[in-house]
This record gives sequence, structure tokens and C-alpha cells, in this order.
Amino acid sequence: MHHDQNNYDGDSTPQILPNIFQEPDAPSILRIAENPATPIDVLAAMAFSVDSKVRLKVAANVSTPLEVLENLAHDESADVRLFVASARRLPRDILRKLAKDQNTYVVSAALKTLDSLLQSDCDRLKLSIQKLLSLRNLT
Repeated sequence: MHHDQNNYDGDSTPQILPNIFQEPDAPSILRIAENPATPIDVLAAMAFSVDSKVRLKVAANVSTPLEVLENLAHDESADVRLFVASARRLPRDILRKLAKDQNTYVVSAALKTLDSLLQSDCDRLKLSIQKLLSLRNLT
């Protein structure tokens, strides 16, 4: 049985998922794991898949809940941790832990994400200072 991604919607989840998990049709599972419209409870369940490719797609999905990403930060697969380390919405303490990972690619991704967040912080701070100075000049 083949399920077209365009036909997938949250309402059909209860009917589709039991069949998909019993079929060896990995592309269907991967499409569900990467689909931003997949319900968060389904993504959370898929994060426990034995297939690292499924967990990787869950980690890369923008709709994956933060709590699930935090759990995937400890995944046995470096590829999964690499995608988690690239998530800008991950708490900085988790990113700092990933920056000490045994895998150099994970470390690099975490440091790049931390650097990007720091740059964003600096940009916001500069704008705030400029606004304060312009207000001060008005008085």
C-alpha cells in the first residue's frame, strides 16, 4: 500500500499509521517524519524508531517539539545529533553539551549554531543601544 504525501493530513493519522508501521515501505514513514503537518504526538513517537533515518527526519522537522529535540540530542546516531545541533531553537545549554560531543561534525554544527545565536544577540543589542541613543538625543 502506498500513501501519497499530498493526501496525508492529520485527520487520517489514526487510520494510516498502524498500517504504515507494519509495512516495509520506509519512504512513507520518512515522508511522515519530515512533514511539518505531522501531529506532534506522532513525531514524538517516531523519535523512538529503531531506524536512525526516521529519527533524523524527526530531528530535522521544524514542527518537532523542543522536548523531543532535547531527547534526540542524546541519540546514538551522530547524524541525528548533527541535525539537532543545527536547531537554533534548542536551549543553549543543550547546544553547549553538543559542542563537547565525541563527533567532530556534531561539535562543528553546535558551535556554528551557538555562533549564529550569539551574532543575533549582538545585532539585537546594537539595535537597542542605537534606539536608546537616538531617544537620548531627542531630549
